[in-house]
Amino acid sequence: MNRLRRLALLAALVIAAPVVAVTAGPPAPAAAADQLTQLKDFYNANDASKGYVDLSQTDVSYLRASQATFGGSGLTQNGDEKAYAHGDPVTGWNSTSQSFSWEVHNTTAGAFVVNVLLQNGSGTITVSDGPNTVTKTYSGVDNGYSWGNWNKTDYGQLTIPAGTSTITIAATTQPSVSMGLLSLELTPASQQSTIAAAVAAGKSKATWMKNSPLGAMYQWGQWGAYPDGSQPAWPTVYENADFDALAARDKAMGATYVVWSITWTQYYIAAPISAVDAVLPGRTTSHDYLQDMLTAYHNQGMRVMFYYHAGHDDNPNLDWWNAFWGVSPDGHYAQKADAINRWMNIVSEIGNRYGTQLDGWMFDDGPTYYPSPTALVNAAVRAGNPDRMISFNTNWNSPRLTDYEDFTFGESNDGTRYPVDANGVITAGGFVGEQAFGNNNMDCGDWGVRTGDTGSISTCRSGVDMTSFAQKAAAAHVSQAMNKRMWSDLTQSPDSVANFTQGAHTAAAQYPTATIDDGDAAVSYTGTWENRNPGGCYADTCHNIRSQGASASLTFTGSGITWNSIIGPDQGKADVYIDDDFVQSVDLYDPNRSVNAPVLTRGLPYGSHTITVVTADDSWVTIDGFGVQTAQVLDDGDPAIAYSNGWQSSDPGGCFHNTCHNVKAAGASATVSFSGTGITWNAITGSDQGQASVSVDGGAAQTVNLVQSDRSVGVPVFTARGLTEGDHTLTVTTANDSWVTIDSFTVSHASTIDDSSSAVTYSGNWQDSNPGGCHDDTCHNIQSAGASAEVAFTGTGITFNSIIGNDQGAVEVYVDGVLDRTVNLYNSHRTVGAPVYTRYGLAPGAHTLKVVADDSAWVSVDSFSVTG
Repeated sequence: MNRLRRLALLAALVIAAPVVAVTAGPPAPAAAADQLTQLKDFYNANDASKGYVDLSQTDVSYLRASQATFGGSGLTQNGDEKAYAHGDPVTGWNSTSQSFSWEVHNTTAGAFVVNVLLQNGSGTITVSDGPNTVTKTYSGVDNGYSWGNWNKTDYGQLTIPAGTSTITIAATTQPSVSMGLLSLELTPASQQSTIAAAVAAGKSKATWMKNSPLGAMYQWGQWGAYPDGSQPAWPTVYENADFDALAARDKAMGATYVVWSITWTQYYIAAPISAVDAVLPGRTTSHDYLQDMLTAYHNQGMRVMFYYHAGHDDNPNLDWWNAFWGVSPDGHYAQKADAINRWMNIVSEIGNRYGTQLDGWMFDDGPTYYPSPTALVNAAVRAGNPDRMISFNTNWNSPRLTDYEDFTFGESNDGTRYPVDANGVITAGGFVGEQAFGNNNMDCGDWGVRTGDTGSISTCRSGVDMTSFAQKAAAAHVSQAMNKRMWSDLTQSPDSVANFTQGAHTAAAQYPTATIDDGDAAVSYTGTWENRNPGGCYADTCHNIRSQGASASLTFTGSGITWNSIIGPDQGKADVYIDDDFVQSVDLYDPNRSVNAPVLTRGLPYGSHTITVVTADDSWVTIDGFGVQTAQVLDDGDPAIAYSNGWQSSDPGGCFHNTCHNVKAAGASATVSFSGTGITWNAITGSDQGQASVSVDGGAAQTVNLVQSDRSVGVPVFTARGLTEGDHTLTVTTANDSWVTIDSFTVSHASTIDDSSSAVTYSGNWQDSNPGGCHDDTCHNIQSAGASAEVAFTGTGITFNSIIGNDQGAVEVYVDGVLDRTVNLYNSHRTVGAPVYTRYGLAPGAHTLKVVADDSAWVSVDSFSVTG
């Protein structure tokens, strides 16, 4: 992803330059006038270039380092000592002789809460207004758990008198490292609780991201190329796109959502957006291709977030950039209020157009929008869907830029950047309280294909790497959007598709959550429930009732349950029982409406359970669905695990539920007792790790080598499967004096149907052979398009275990006679017994799964694993 070049940042944040009108297309919509007035008032008040900042008595005021009066020497802005007003942080703060000062005008004397946006905070820092001071002393260097070691720190309340005064920030002890300063944010103390309540009410209530380990991301659009490097004329690339096929492919890979770039290196939006036309005509389409894309993905049950870039200050995008910022012939830029007004008009029109179909925004180059009136901006970016999730990319030069942000942009976050709780929520630093998130490159090279690119697209992540990556994401609840390069004809690297598939499906099998929809036969109702969709319900259906004493029940097998409902001003209360025991009274009332909201979650001992929801009044109560945790995960502190002497409980970062047991001594042991048909040991691999032997039920030991050049947490290092259903033990014994770690164990309760079982029927000339490593030493193989294998089973889920490799083809998978997806078995690395397809959430009872060879390459059936 490209950062804006320096001229772009100058343009983005200069707010005091002369305004020169530029005519670019039709006038902006009249409805934006009041919004524009509010923006101009905000930027005029916070513009220190006029000599002072007017402090707000109702909202946050911003003292930007770039507009401060510098004390001392050595403070630098963009490599020089000129404090240009374009909003970049000021660096080179390494002495007690340096300071930043601003003149402020305050209409009413009072206390203001001071938040400092600081890089590498160290020593003692003091903020003062004459005799009044607030001080923060850092122990060591504050890394902020963010890219660039930025943090946003509450320094306490500073009393500021009425009238004119000077705010100064300075180091009163020698900093141990060179620091950077972006701004001071001053909030009237009397308004802090009101503002905090508005932020809490204005943020998304959606929690889907924590249970979505992998998504696909595409920076694909007008800027791209066909494999020969040529660029199609606008909007041919969208006209020719088969979004149904692409969405089906992403679903088959195991992605649960997609991040779609509607702009990137060039600014073209493939939909009829009048607010874009108002800036510069010719950059939109009369047909809504984005709606075609959204429909295709939603038909696959996948969520969609939009990636958005404001543009670049060079060709071929210069015309858009100049029109957006309002460039005069001599190169000056208009006030920032006009550009932010145009942006808000664009994103609010898009948001209202797509409503709940648009699940999130990812705004790149977030400093472009800082500072801004956050409540006003929040209303624009959530237009049409109050539960739309929002993130701004801070690049390298700040912590979070708005408290309304829901998740971290996460560029290059491998899942270990932030400390998180059991739900993946960040617990400390510059992004505390946000959902941790990462977006990383799957393929080598740039984030997207650009016009002129030729040659092949190659992946930089193997199937083994992706399996580890996906399992860590699932265990920590830190979702990862894997950016995949794609030609204009929608073709991708076959290895990239196969490796993503391997990782996603393995993670789904290890940490599965089955979604039981409200209309599923497993859910039973008493009372006159209505089956309707008020908008936004999962699979477009909800059951609703307005009658006290009605009930809905689900019997399930698993280790946890979540009830998803609607909260809102017209919703009532319900009592929840699990296994006939009262658990909680749930109040669904909320002044802000949210659909598919998780209103109750309970962890349970693995087994069969029944949840019952009973309405407690005559207001609306809704069943949107239930999420069942179908795996049994034993954390390292579970009483089922017995440790010998020497083990310690700690969190080196990224452990499941933030704890691991570690030991650094030969002969130490850990024994887990479990009941099931298989178990996986999840550990840490790295250059400081050692070796251990693993034995199941006292049998022959197998050596596991934990030494790897790169460090990974939550890695599945040993799996035993095919055990008889019942009680078992697994013992880990350290083999040397290097570190060995127990993060967790995942217990499976599947019954295995071998390829040679009578439950499997074949059509075509399948060979019964063992190419090495097959379950029970047999696999069925064939090289014939149209050949099929069908298994009959009883349960709620199934996994198809096959062979992946460079000689393998693709199969269509049918469940109960309905095509579910196409699975690509091609991979440059060969793996036998790979879980290539998993389906959970079936109604309890009899089902069939059928695989049909899609081409004449090899297809193998190793076994099937049935759950429930």
